[in-house]
Amino acid sequence: MLRRHSWLIAAALIAGAASPTRAVVVATSTTNTYAPADDPGWQNVGALGSGGGVYLGDRWVLTAGHVGVGSIELGGNTYQAELGSEVQLLNPIGSGLSTYTDLVMYRINADPGLPSLPIASTSPPVESLVTMIGRGRTRLEEQTAWQIESPVEPWTWIESPETGNFRGYKTNGTRSMQWGTNQIEDDLAYEIDGATDDDHTVVVNVGSISSPLDVIALVTDFDEYQQTADEAQAVSGDSGGAMFYKSDDSWLLAGILDAVDLWSGQPGGAATAIFGNLTYSVDLAQYRDQIQDIVAQKAVPEPSSLVLLAVGLVAALAVRRRRGDGSPV
Repeated sequence: MLRRHSWLIAAALIAGAASPTRAVVVATSTTNTYAPADDPGWQNVGALGSGGGVYLGDRWVLTAGHVGVGSIELGGNTYQAELGSEVQLLNPIGSGLSTYTDLVMYRINADPGLPSLPIASTSPPVESLVTMIGRGRTRLEEQTAWQIESPVEPWTWIESPETGNFRGYKTNGTRSMQWGTNQIEDDLAYEIDGATDDDHTVVVNVGSISSPLDVIALVTDFDEYQQTADEAQAVSGDSGGAMFYKSDDSWLLAGILDAVDLWSGQPGGAATAIFGNLTYSVDLAQYRDQIQDIVAQKAVPEPSSLVLLAVGLVAALAVRRRRGDGSPV
């Protein structure tokens, strides 16, 4: 079985974790830096700290908890966080998951004049086409090939243009917004630890074994051979970005980019995008009612009761994934 390890994708978390960002890596392009022709909500995704954030409406911003709360740039303007408005979201009661999840909401000090985003009420079906928008690291133009020299974990990777059996892209440290596409995967097809039997979401722990922080997530695969038109993979710095899904000709906010699943010993960690990597996006359908209550100011707890995450959250996820589709040399 091929071994992988999962990582958060906010910038510069700890040694060995992913480093600063630009945008989702797109296999077919480096120029998706403007809103797509069929725009799902480009202007609502902004630059926030080491990652991004999504403007929901009514001055509320949603982001990954490990990105943190702070000023956000939207449409060329910077908006400050409203003091005491932070709310960390909860996992469903009775789910057996950790109390808190890796999502945080807060209000900004002014209305940016952007439309409100509708949130998906159900998870996108398997094979649904989704559009991902993030601001992670910039993809280099040339593709890189690697050969695995040792099957002992962590694997030893050697760049080998002629004989490489893994291919993908390195990135540099520049940042800008970019969009790409992918499809929702069936969790059971990947034998993911923590997969549920009744749907295609997975549960990943983005905290630690002793202090779990569970996330109900959707999965996309950076596919080398069955690509969407703008096949995309999240990389370092894309945390807090958006995943949109189109239903009945209407775009819905379906996910928040949160973590990636990597090959064992992957060079560069989450700063590279290698075919076969996965992106985990928080499934917002699982948290929609809670988000709507917060926006309606019905469920805002006292600031002293909040348990907010620091940017220095431990980056290595406790979950591992196994695939049965081949083994490296």
